[in-house]
Amino acid sequence: VLNIADRVRAYARELQAEIGVGADSGIDASRIHLNVTLHGPATADGVVSAARDAMREHGIVAPRKNATLGIEIVASLPAGLLIDHLAYFRDTAAWAQQHYRVPLLSAIVHNDESSPHLHLVLLPVRDGKLVGSELLGNRATMKAMQKDFHEQVAKQYGLRMPAAKKRHS
Repeated sequence: VLNIADRVRAYARELQAEIGVGADSGIDASRIHLNVTLHGPATADGVVSAARDAMREHGIVAPRKNATLGIEIVASLPAGLLIDHLAYFRDTAAWAQQHYRVPLLSAIVHNDESSPHLHLVLLPVRDGKLVGSELLGNRATMKAMQKDFHEQVAKQYGLRMPAAKKRHS
């Protein structure tokens, strides 16, 4: 529950380097107040606590050392896109919950960088087992997930799926 805390500290803007102290952060510290917590706690400690509670609810007391304890999804929009960003990100979070059928621990929208984006953290647990690898799957699983997201969410906002990149042999 460990690495979840580190990731959430970064996107919850709890780390000094993340709030503009680092030269390459891309974060405008004067705009951090524009970030929005859509779901779950706004702090890393709160998300870790929610993860521990959810694992206990699912009967997981001592996960394996190498278990995947959280899956982070980042959904981003191009700068200047004239759609309702908050509605899009709410729909994205709802889609993730429905698609993966696992607990959503956290959803935070960042408006403090050039492109608005959403960080989601899911707890990959089903039927009393951690199933991170199963959720992530392989390349085909990821392509199917992207297609489903496009059909269910992105398309409704007038977004197009990027053209497939050609592989050169």
